[in-house]
Amino acid sequence: MDSYKYGSKWRRWDLHLHTPETLKEDQYTGTTPEEKWENFCNDINSTDAEVSVVGVTDYLLIDNYRKFHSFIDSGKITKKFDLVIPNIELRLTPVTGSGTALNLHLLIDPAFVDQLESRIYSKLKIKSGTTEYTALRADLIRLGKTIDAAASDDVAYKKGAEQFVIDFDTLKGVFDNDPDLRNHCLIVVANSSHDGATGVTHHASFFTATGSSLDTKRQAIYKFVDAIFSANPSDRTYFLGKSSSDTRDIVIDKCGSLKPCVHGCDAHTNAKIFKPDQNRYCWIKANPTFEGLRQILFEPEERICVQELQPDEKELYRVIDKVKLTDANFTAEPLELNPNLNVIIGSRSSGKTTLLNSIAKAVDVSEYELRHKDSPPIKEPPSANVFWLDGAESGAAETQKGITYIPQNYINSLAEATEENSPILEIAENALFDSTGGIAQERKDLNLKIEQLNRTIGNDVYQLFVTRKQIAEQKEKIKKIGDKKGIEEQIKKVEAEIAKLQKDLTKAEAATLKKLREEYADNKKQIETITADVETLTEETADVERGASFFEERSLSLKSEELSRELGEFTGKLQDEYLQKYVAFVNRKKEELAKEKKKLEEDNKKILDNNKVLIDKAKQNTAADQKVKEKEAQDKKLAEISSAEKALKTSEDALLATLTKIVLAHKERSNARHAFVAKATGDLEGIEYRAVVGIDTVKLDKFMTDFVNFHNSTGARTQLNAIPGYKTGEDTDVSTLIKNDNIKTTAELILSDTLKLKAGIDLQRAIEGLFGDFEFINYSLKYEGDNYPEMTPGKKSLVVLKLLVESSEDKYPILIDQPEDDLDSRSISGEIVDFLRSKKKERQIILVTHNANIAIKADAEEIIVANRHSTQHPNKNAVMFDYTTGAIETSFVNPSAAFSLDKMGMREHACELLEGGEEAFENRKNKYNLK
Repeated sequence: MDSYKYGSKWRRWDLHLHTPETLKEDQYTGTTPEEKWENFCNDINSTDAEVSVVGVTDYLLIDNYRKFHSFIDSGKITKKFDLVIPNIELRLTPVTGSGTALNLHLLIDPAFVDQLESRIYSKLKIKSGTTEYTALRADLIRLGKTIDAAASDDVAYKKGAEQFVIDFDTLKGVFDNDPDLRNHCLIVVANSSHDGATGVTHHASFFTATGSSLDTKRQAIYKFVDAIFSANPSDRTYFLGKSSSDTRDIVIDKCGSLKPCVHGCDAHTNAKIFKPDQNRYCWIKANPTFEGLRQILFEPEERICVQELQPDEKELYRVIDKVKLTDANFTAEPLELNPNLNVIIGSRSSGKTTLLNSIAKAVDVSEYELRHKDSPPIKEPPSANVFWLDGAESGAAETQKGITYIPQNYINSLAEATEENSPILEIAENALFDSTGGIAQERKDLNLKIEQLNRTIGNDVYQLFVTRKQIAEQKEKIKKIGDKKGIEEQIKKVEAEIAKLQKDLTKAEAATLKKLREEYADNKKQIETITADVETLTEETADVERGASFFEERSLSLKSEELSRELGEFTGKLQDEYLQKYVAFVNRKKEELAKEKKKLEEDNKKILDNNKVLIDKAKQNTAADQKVKEKEAQDKKLAEISSAEKALKTSEDALLATLTKIVLAHKERSNARHAFVAKATGDLEGIEYRAVVGIDTVKLDKFMTDFVNFHNSTGARTQLNAIPGYKTGEDTDVSTLIKNDNIKTTAELILSDTLKLKAGIDLQRAIEGLFGDFEFINYSLKYEGDNYPEMTPGKKSLVVLKLLVESSEDKYPILIDQPEDDLDSRSISGEIVDFLRSKKKERQIILVTHNANIAIKADAEEIIVANRHSTQHPNKNAVMFDYTTGAIETSFVNPSAAFSLDKMGMREHACELLEGGEEAFENRKNKYNLK
């Protein structure tokens, strides 16, 4: 049975710890061995280092390993370790350039310790003089007594061990003649220039030297060993085939395989216990078993890391700790989950998908329903309690968690969707701008700006038609008053009739009266002009008080040309420094005009007062008097028309200004999108993306079809043909009508009724449609040289999967059901494996699969095996659905076990249940050319 239900987890391993009584450089505190061990055990117990596995190290011997274990068994060492293994440090010839014997370590399977004497120690032989010695205790005592004949057996034993330096070929021969030893021993060589394989020359220069200068023996050593004892980052880089000096294939050729780098504190003093230099701790992601240690051979990069902090550590609130299904048909035992990749396997209808769906619905029911809304109805999954590493439980009112959930065949349904209804572009956008740093914020800023501009355009179009209504009302008012030219002609006619009717006056009186009337009329006209101009200036000062903008040219409708010229001096200069001068000037002119008006009014009063007799005489002519009144009525109409024309001009100017503002906002909206797409290019998980501004031609064509009939008017066709890029009667791009340089012309053609609208179409709706947002941001996706529309279904599905995963804003767990159903075999064995390997470092993944390549090649940290109860495959308590969990490295066979899930380990379950399971494990081993 597997006691590590969470699967492979990162734990700290220290594989190089010497103890008191180590054969060389024992510098532990104490004057006697007993005192040294006492202090050593106390320091072990008091350390706060969380070390899971310890490699107790000594030169050739494992006596101190046994002693360490005895102290654990007796309770003298209370520090809890998951595993303690013996590390046998051997000294070999040839010696290094410093004259030091080569250091090589054998990390031994604790279960193999009892076979060390028969299978290793008895086979290791050296010669001293003509006498041959093995590494067995009796021979080491004999060897030690050749140095000190008077020494006790115990002393001689250690002296013999100190002198036991074997030839590399001898050691290699032992393992060549007993291949099974490799299953119980990891051979690790030091890589320092002092006592390591590097010797005189650092490995980089050694391996990049010419073939004629290669040290054959040193190369044979690298090919023989399984791993390297080194914390040097450059060593790790080289032996993983990632250095700039040699490629991966060259490293495999020179070293036999890629090599993991392991490390330990190499403590010979109390102060160094579990304290390697520079806090370079050794982290291994595996069960704390010897088989777990062996996983670093198959995954030399992913399973081991030398650094201070634990690798791949995720936020507690984003990792599911365990799941408990509450349905009576399912096991009541909670299923513990790994923070990285969890793979659910099992035979058909064994409860794999059910488990995944239960987790999904318990965590995020909206995500669950969204993914299934367009699929056929599925059976309701059992309810589940989902517990997170931060202590939260999904379903609790205060718990807000998320997932990325990809049910079975969901990827394929997206990949097969036509371009018209495919949501892939929205998914791509979410993925791209949740993953590309600063550009994501720029995208949000752009969206906000577009929203603001759309509101501005909508408000201004509304204001445009408010003003247009005012213009229509003002024109109707002028029309009702009368024709201006006709009124002016009528005034001339009445004036002529008045002159005829006043023929009873003497010539001199008539001349005087005419002169007086002309003078009076001229004064009155000046008074009206002054009154109108004072009203205009008063409105101008009122605008200033309301805070109107004076940064644009001011255009005032004044009767006085001289006053207009004087105000024109301020044109274009009405910034803050001119504002006060301008206001003062306006106020001064108002005072001057008021004085002038008063004088004119007094002059007219004098005319009436001083010529009363003559005027009275003229008034005696009743007909002339009536004509005078008629003329005054016509004068009043003319004044009303002038006032209405002024208001009309103001409204027409306002309409033009509003239309210009709408056009500028339309242009700004388009320019903002184009500025953004110039930056929005890059690469996401190998998917090249480029943003482009697209035109929704369907929407635009619908607008033109619904609203406009171009062929009602020859004039309309002529004017449209004048717009660059547009030709009526041809299959040309209607989007030319809304381009920045053309849309104002198009709008003016519609507003002027030159472009005839279809019957019953409201003009305002037409303009709203014209300035609608026809542009959008589109994305061109390319993967491995293929554009998305031209990709094979399998490659499309892979791209969709990557984008779906990246489109989630938060790094919550990813739940995927049988991705192999949507992908081709090449994508499964290569791309999807690499993708899962990468993503599991960032996010927890729970995945259902039948494919061994996905589970094994992706190096799943935890296997979850599902079983449906039957006579041949019984479950505990006869529950319908049961599960067991563990790591890939869990391997055993127990055919006598009562329940199906207990009969074998995860490796055996994987080989039995997954398609190509045994082959996948073999490929995993062969990936690094392992023997």
